[in-house]
Amino acid sequence: MNIHDFRAKVDALVRDAPADTLPAAIGELARGQAELEARNRQLEPATNGRQPILGVDQHYTAKEVAKLLNVRKSWVYEHRDELGGIKLSSGCVRYPAAKIIHRLRSVSWQG
Repeated sequence: MNIHDFRAKVDALVRDAPADTLPAAIGELARGQAELEARNRQLEPATNGRQPILGVDQHYTAKEVAKLLNVRKSWVYEHRDELGGIKLSSGCVRYPAAKIIHRLRSVSWQG
């Protein structure tokens, strides 16, 4: 599928979404965007000796997780336990990609 076909399908889904499903549809679009970003980052070459973001066995900083989830870094820290955050030292927490992906898939997007 080329990008024009993909865009047409997304446009049709957005345009035809019933009004009563808009809150849930917005959540699903955000989840889909996060999954696409994760897939895209797996394809990007490593930079500065670091692995691409969201390799399944990788761990990431709160800043990287916040960018991926489109939330504040403080939110990531507040949800450290449910995101599987591992405290390595004072001010150093890493989050496993597998837990982040699991969190994205388990969230109920009902409005």
